[in-house]
Formats: sequence, structure tokens, C-alpha cells
Amino acid sequence: MRLKFYLIQSSFFVLLLLASLASQVKLKINKHKQITLYPVILIPGDGGNQLYAKLNKSSAPHYFCQLKSNGFFELWLNLEEISPYVIDCFIDNMRLFYDNKTRTTNNGQGVDIDIKNFGDSSTVEYLDDSKLSVTSYFAQIADALVKKLNYKRGLNVRGAPYDWRKAPDELDFFFRNLTNLVEETYYANNNTKCMIVAHSMGNPMTLYWLNNYVSQEWKDKFIRYFVSLSAPWGGAVKSK
Repeated sequence: MRLKFYLIQSSFFVLLLLASLASQVKLKINKHKQITLYPVILIPGDGGNQLYAKLNKSSAPHYFCQLKSNGFFELWLNLEEISPYVIDCFIDNMRLFYDNKTRTTNNGQGVDIDIKNFGDSSTVEYLDDSKLSVTSYFAQIADALVKKLNYKRGLNVRGAPYDWRKAPDELDFFFRNLTNLVEETYYANNNTKCMIVAHSMGNPMTLYWLNNYVSQEWKDKFIRYFVSLSAPWGGAVKSK
């Protein structure tokens, strides 16, 4: 319930921010008296987007654990996967193994994990394909943008999912895709600068991208705002 509270709170503040921008910044009005809608790109935090797995394993913690799969299936957040006993199978599929020599992480033997629909907001709006209310994430924000401000999913409401189990130094592919997504969205919306909306650990990820992958000239051209929701800028308590 704490997660849902934060999401509701975040939705309220984003709407408040957008309303404030419309009144204080005086968004450009064209001859049809329509405000300029700055495209929104949603960047999730830890656990904030769906992950899909494909299995070709030789062993598992229990006899009832699935060893092979026909293509990719939803791993996170699949509510069936985190039920009692079955959760051991889920953990075995989900965990990463750290290589101290290469300083990189790898999936378990026979496990391939990926995301899907990069650029689409679907996998960051809900954490489960069933779209149950309990797995709602950016859905309320996206709905508010569409219903109250006439945004359109896939055009000026975009999502940037990634493998949030990994550290920024292992997400080169994601950061390059994010750069391309911003450029694509900018041009698809008549050269309108984008608004980055990030939540939680998505904020340090966004900052890493802004500091290491794009120039100031690029940022001045493509980025209008960076909205930071519940960012752990002060760090986090060490787990024991």
C-alpha cells in the first residue's frame, strides 16, 4: 500500500506541476488557441517496469519449477510467480550473478531476461500484463495526461523501461536507446522539447545518462524539463 500511496501522491504533484507550467511559463498558444504539449517520457525506478524471461535450464530449486519455455513470458511482476513455494523458482530465475573479475553481472544458466515495447508507456504504466489496480505504476499519471490535457500514448506519452536489476555502467544499450527515443519523440511532435519524468531510482539513472551520454548542446535542443519524483538524491540506508 505504501507504493500505491506514493504513486497517487506523485500523480497529484505531476498534474500540479503541469498546471503551474501552463500558467506561469505561459505555454505557447497557436492560432487555434491550443497549448503546446511538451512530450512526456516516463522513466521508472527500481522494480518499475515489466521484465520478461525465456528459459532453457537444466536444473531448478524444485521439481515443479519450469525449466524450459516456449518464448518469453512475464516474470516481473507476475503475481503467480511470487506465490508461496513458487517464489523459489522466481528467485532462481530473477537473480544476478556477479563476476568479480569483469565487474559485471550475468543471469543464471539458461535464463534470458529482457524488456519489451521500449518507447511505449504500457510496461511502465502497470507492472503486470493483467493491468490490475494493485500493480498500477505510472498509469494514473498517463491517464491524467491523456484525459485532462489531451496527450496521446505513443506520440507524446512515452515510456523508457530497462533492466532495473543492473547498475548504470551495464546499461549502455538502454542509455543509447533513451537518447534515440528523445530525438524520435522530439521530431514526431514538431520539434517540441521533451519533459523527462523519472521516479525513485530512475532519477539517478537519468542523471547518469545526462552527465555521460549527451552534450549540453544536445540537452538544450531536446530537453525542456526534468521532473524528479521521490528521488534518492541523499542515498539510501545500507541493508543488513
